[in-house]
Amino acid sequence: MSDDLGKRFVRVEPAALDEIWQHVRPHVDDLLLISQGEYGVRDIYDMIQQDRMQLWLCWTKDSIEGVVISYFVVYPRMKKLVITGAAGLGARTWLDDALTTIKEYGLEHGCDFAQIRGRKGWRKLLPDWTLKQEVLEKRL
Repeated sequence: MSDDLGKRFVRVEPAALDEIWQHVRPHVDDLLLISQGEYGVRDIYDMIQQDRMQLWLCWTKDSIEGVVISYFVVYPRMKKLVITGAAGLGARTWLDDALTTIKEYGLEHGCDFAQIRGRKGWRKLLPDWTLKQEVLEKRL
């Protein structure tokens, strides 16, 4: 992020999660409101704590503006870094820098692709990303 904006986009190490969770939790709650019910708040917390998910923050010296949650998926022929959700204020102002940071992290960890799982609105924000498939689902 540009220093003149006073914003930073960083990954939260699992050991630091307890220290900031009370500030992050409202954003995670917002993220879960639009999810498909795969995770609850405690699931997200536990998976970050176990380093099975990554928590990313966009913050200024005064506040957390947004959060992004990601995780790795390893297939027999490739590895992907999947962004499963984002929530916060003014995402248009920090999303490009966030994705650059997350993609670099994915490359450092041997990923071949970055993938975003989310609503159709992502397409408008990310015109240089390719829609690869649609997901159909039916409750059993």
